[in-house]
Amino acid sequence: TLFGDGTQTRDFTFVGDIAEANVLAMEASGSAVINVCGGSRISLNDLLDLLQETSGRPLRIERKPAAQGDAKHTLGDNSLAQRVLGFKPQTTLAEGVVAQWRWLSQREP
Repeated sequence: TLFGDGTQTRDFTFVGDIAEANVLAMEASGSAVINVCGGSRISLNDLLDLLQETSGRPLRIERKPAAQGDAKHTLGDNSLAQRVLGFKPQTTLAEGVVAQWRWLSQREP
């Protein structure tokens, strides 16, 4: 289900990059609240196109009105993670979607 017109944007982060940031945080001295994010955004319409292209299958998308209070655009800021931890995301959204699709394909009959 897609809520809204799909032009809203989001910043997605690959789980392997999050794991790497956690390792860097455990090895760092001190403590701080640090954002970990992919650092780029994509519209939900473009994400759906990427998912269809990667899977080679059409998606059945049920469209509904936007949820009240839903943010139109989100984008994380990695600058503190880069400065304090030396963290920089290594996996693009497209690479992450392909990796996830391959993983799922190996488990589906």
